[in-house]
Amino acid sequence: MKVFTFILSLVLTAPAIASDENPAKTLLHDMATAVHTRNFDASFVVVKGQAMEPYRWLHAKQDDIELEHLSLLNGAGLEMVRVDDQVTYFEPHSEPYSVKTDSIAGPIPEVLFKDIDRLSAHYDFVLGGKGRIAGRSAQLVRIESKDEYKYNYWIWLDTESSLLLKSAYVNHKGEMLEQLQLTHISVTEQPAPMLVEMQNREFPAVLSTNDIASDSDGAANDWKIG
Repeated sequence: MKVFTFILSLVLTAPAIASDENPAKTLLHDMATAVHTRNFDASFVVVKGQAMEPYRWLHAKQDDIELEHLSLLNGAGLEMVRVDDQVTYFEPHSEPYSVKTDSIAGPIPEVLFKDIDRLSAHYDFVLGGKGRIAGRSAQLVRIESKDEYKYNYWIWLDTESSLLLKSAYVNHKGEMLEQLQLTHISVTEQPAPMLVEMQNREFPAVLSTNDIASDSDGAANDWKIG
């Protein structure tokens, strides 16, 4: 009788344990891991209303060092280079500068590539349908706001590599307000030579806290909210 009771308890508790696992959240964790460990070369566009911005995005992992390059392809151009925890920005009409950080400030929210659990208090993770983007099979994951004051964020992930294929800010009416979509992606075993060569380049020294503070002590401090 005791054996039967024990087996019955396992049967009853198993569904409860399984229900605690959120497949959508698991996919987001897989994406965060993939974007830090895979070698890839991707092109994407960001669409905001009638405006469109094209980017090229490369990433590699070489001898435990992360290498990343993001560039805006239109206009005067904007180039961002990351070697592990140092990011260097090359902006038009200004001197290049480096800051100590482990992520590039680009069009993709960096929290998605870090601790997804930080979003759990304010968002739900919902598994959507499957589709095809940039010639690859994609799985939709919806990051849904728990209140009406924040936009939702929908993400389509490559089912093979777990990398991002498309993302969109969506309001509560289901309307896409801003979209990012890959037009091409190549996932390789070896890092791109361009990224490997970055390890031998000399970049500006990282700005110290004092440097950043002195830059902000200028005219910007004369501004007042009216």
